Amino acid sequence: MKRSPIESPPSEPEPEPERRVLKANAKRTVERQVLPDGTAHLVKRFHAPGLGRLRDRRRARSEAAALVEARRRGLPVPAVVSVRREEGEWVLRLTWIEGARPLADVVEHGPTPEGRGRLARRVGELLAAAEASGLRHPDPHAGNVLVDRGGALWLVDLARARFAAHDPRRFERSLVLAAARIRDLCDARFRAVIHRSLREARTSSAPLPPAGTIEARSRDLQREDVAGRVRVWRRDSTATEVVAGPPRTVRQRGLVAPPPEGWSTVRLDGSPAEAAEVWSTLVRATIHRLPAAVPRAVSLEAPHFVEADVPGSAGAPTSPEAAAALRLQLAERGLTLVGDPLRAPDGAAIIGPSNRLVRLEGE
Repeated sequence: MKRSPIESPPSEPEPEPERRVLKANAKRTVERQVLPDGTAHLVKRFHAPGLGRLRDRRRARSEAAALVEARRRGLPVPAVVSVRREEGEWVLRLTWIEGARPLADVVEHGPTPEGRGRLARRVGELLAAAEASGLRHPDPHAGNVLVDRGGALWLVDLARARFAAHDPRRFERSLVLAAARIRDLCDARFRAVIHRSLREARTSSAPLPPAGTIEARSRDLQREDVAGRVRVWRRDSTATEVVAGPPRTVRQRGLVAPPPEGWSTVRLDGSPAEAAEVWSTLVRATIHRLPAAVPRAVSLEAPHFVEADVPGSAGAPTSPEAAAALRLQLAERGLTLVGDPLRAPDGAAIIGPSNRLVRLEGE
């Protein structure tokens, strides 16, 4: 059949971008996209359930505006590429910082001692820059900062952030919250360098509390913060998802199945209170970044159970050295362990489903 002169030949469908999900919850998905021309973007897709969809446009545009303003005020943030509807969702596109890693990962698994010192100083300088800019961030933590290949820091999540005149009391509260969020990632020496660098880099003449006061207040706030985050692990969140039953369960996102070699998934049945206590203990250990059995799932209705990954060597006793190392990690967080720890395949002592975490006396 001859084609009409006014008809054009069928066009090839445009190739889909390469996508990799970085984190997701019920309201938002963050992904890395590589376009066909090789350009990489950090993409935030807003898709709140139900009537929450009506606020997706405002959320996307508000975060974009905060990033533009932060860039104008000299803060290190990725550039906004676009904010618009794509595929029925509001989408915020940002430039991708190639080779960057979350500050939380870099601090925890960190560089050489000299590199750690430089990193701590840069964290202090970033806090000083945030104070000088008037940034008010409701959720300051090391997961919202990236470290690029050159060691520079970037703020990447300004959702619900805004700018206002400097308020020393508000900044002090934000500083305590940021200190509480980083306590599990580093030792007191690292935090002391951050505090000293902050004091040296500040342009404000408003006084700051002594480092010891920040330490004490951040430790107390950390406990409250962890307790709140444990409750979040019983609903749809960045860390967990609710799966329809029966029984309806909460599952940790991103876990591989089956578990790694040397580990196996076990199911522990019990009463609602017993299942909640096991889940709470393992989740607290995970949030505190302590070595522990991996919480996979907890049922929200009968039959009540917890699924967790435990090492195949769990029945073997731990060495005194491994147990002492675990006790030291716990003590740094003001905690102690009830019950004998499990033995990991590498010989380390880890927190198991039969353990409980309690506060140290006097803490």
